[in-house]
Amino acid sequence: MLAFDSTTISTYSENQSEARQGFNKDGDGLNTIKLLTLYSVKDREPLAFAKQPGNVPDVISIENTLKQLKCLDLEKPLIVTDNGYYSQENMMKFASRNMKFLALVDPDVVWVRETVDALRGKLASMSSTCPFDPSVCGATTTRTHEFSRVRRRSRNGKAVGEKETFSRSLYVHVFYSPDNDAQKELAFRKDLLELKAQLAGGLTEFTKSAQRKIEKYLVCSTKGRGGQLRIGFNDEAIAEAKKYFGYFALVSSKAMDTFIALENYRLREKIEELFAVQKGGLDGARPRTWYPDNLRGRQFVQFVSLGYHCFLTKKIKELQARLGKNESEKTKALVKLENKLDKWLGQRSLAQILDWFDCIETTNVQTAMGNYRWSTESVARDQLFLKYLGVACE
Repeated sequence: MLAFDSTTISTYSENQSEARQGFNKDGDGLNTIKLLTLYSVKDREPLAFAKQPGNVPDVISIENTLKQLKCLDLEKPLIVTDNGYYSQENMMKFASRNMKFLALVDPDVVWVRETVDALRGKLASMSSTCPFDPSVCGATTTRTHEFSRVRRRSRNGKAVGEKETFSRSLYVHVFYSPDNDAQKELAFRKDLLELKAQLAGGLTEFTKSAQRKIEKYLVCSTKGRGGQLRIGFNDEAIAEAKKYFGYFALVSSKAMDTFIALENYRLREKIEELFAVQKGGLDGARPRTWYPDNLRGRQFVQFVSLGYHCFLTKKIKELQARLGKNESEKTKALVKLENKLDKWLGQRSLAQILDWFDCIETTNVQTAMGNYRWSTESVARDQLFLKYLGVACE
């Protein structure tokens, strides 16, 4: 499985050949460059990076990037995407190119709600309980989904501009979480009460999302000659909305077990941490260069450093898994020190751990009188950490 990170960066440079007017997350009106990174979901390591013109659609970006991976025998990996990437058009492009995907879909889509209604009975049974997370129930069904598109080229007897339809078998994995249900209903109630109070207070300007909620879930009327505003709740619409609280759905083009699909998607969520590292800690949110070759070099350095970051993070996780184990083979003092190290590591990010050790230096001096060596002090906990990592420490 591959996780795909696509981000656009703005640039003032007129020398960047990939800078085009396209989707701009910052909304600053500048030309953008699309930066792409592919990760191995299970290994949690970066596989490849690329930069493309800022006006290239995401699906095309994925397809172009995967073509470059054929040399790694990764011609048809499973692409895992989140709700922000879902759209009927993107799913149609995946399906038309026979690309395997697993996507979180918008629960407000009509056909998704129809699937939820069809699986309510299965989700209520004990056999639908997730084996690794009892707070979630799941079930899967197959659906033949019809896609339509307007042809942009004349080919195989079909003219440009002609509407074309095709069908694909999709696997819809529906899940229900009672905990999520309760949390979402509470947030929903608070939101409606706040909107009602704002309306009663005379507020007239709302965001598009808030305006839609007002029109759908609140009933406004006037009373008497003075036109006093009365605000009530549309209980029928509210009850209909609450029917789908706690449910979420994944759609895949590949047959897979219900809970394997859930596990694969949750693995993608962990990769989000690496996206944040690349954009934040490695300063990947800005080009900082004027020329294409410089940007390519900068990307390469960030890619290599991200690989080191992933390697060291996994080593520390493996080290933590061994701490405090096999107590019969260790002294009480060592077990106590390991527990202390485990607690210390659990409270710090990798950047904080590296900063902590950055001040420790060793100095070697050769003179006619002999060789001298001194080092800044490190406590027993730090020495144990370096020893378990395989770093020479005296």
